[in-house]
Amino acid sequence: MLKQNTFFRRLLAISLAVIMTMSAAPMTAFAEDTTPPIGVSGEEIIAVAPLGEETEKQAVVVGGSIDEVYLPATLTATIQIATDTDTQEEEAEPSFTTEEKEIPVTWDCSPSFDGNQTGVYTFMPAVNGYTVSAELPQITVDVIQGIQTYAEPTAAANSIISQINSYNTSHGGTGSLMATADGDTVTITGSITGATSTLILELTATTVNVIWNATLKTNGDFSALQLRQWHSGSMVFQMTGGEIVTNNTDVAFRNTVGRWTIRIQGGEVRNEGAGDAIRANGNVYVSGGKVMAGQGPCH
Repeated sequence: MLKQNTFFRRLLAISLAVIMTMSAAPMTAFAEDTTPPIGVSGEEIIAVAPLGEETEKQAVVVGGSIDEVYLPATLTATIQIATDTDTQEEEAEPSFTTEEKEIPVTWDCSPSFDGNQTGVYTFMPAVNGYTVSAELPQITVDVIQGIQTYAEPTAAANSIISQINSYNTSHGGTGSLMATADGDTVTITGSITGATSTLILELTATTVNVIWNATLKTNGDFSALQLRQWHSGSMVFQMTGGEIVTNNTDVAFRNTVGRWTIRIQGGEVRNEGAGDAIRANGNVYVSGGKVMAGQGPCH
């Protein structure tokens, strides 16, 4: 009788174990089904605050190091966070909340930053742990030569600058010229096309060196540029680039008052009409560039 009871007890224990195992299975399956669908959970960067122009565009003098570049350790970002839904339907729309927080970043540079090589280097942020759909800011660093210092402009240089500025208001064409001075040297850049009057640069007894790297094109039967010198002095006109162009029966570039030294080292002086390219009282030296005209280059 005792052996029979023991047998039934063992049978009952086995049956209970089977029932408990089977009842636990649906619970496990149910727990797995509560995991939110792919794309519902996670954090996504949907907007990033700008860094400001002073940060986004920086400059370092040649010889500088990466330590001179400001690279913020964080970005202020708007984060979209998916929340769990109450429904188990596969097509249920996910719900989101947003919040603003500081996101840690590192910065990668292309090309690799070299403070001894001039050029523009671009730094892009690298973000880990987030989906990124927003446009991330970038930082450009320009490695430049050291800042050049200039001597105080002389009275003659200031006079040339004043004449250029006055011509900008009255030439009747399109564009403008810019003149900068370093002591008695004036560099002229910029572009004017379709001018309806001659640019006249004139000085009294003095010393000045004009470096021309501008474009001046006139529209009419008159000279594009005229140099004048009253009394003695040392006047040098040095053309390193740009153009002086007209279309007339006279001359494109004239120096018939006083004696300027004219050096054509680059650029082009051109008369597209029947006139001359250059007519000068002083010496004219052509070592580069082009001098072209219908009647010949220089008189």
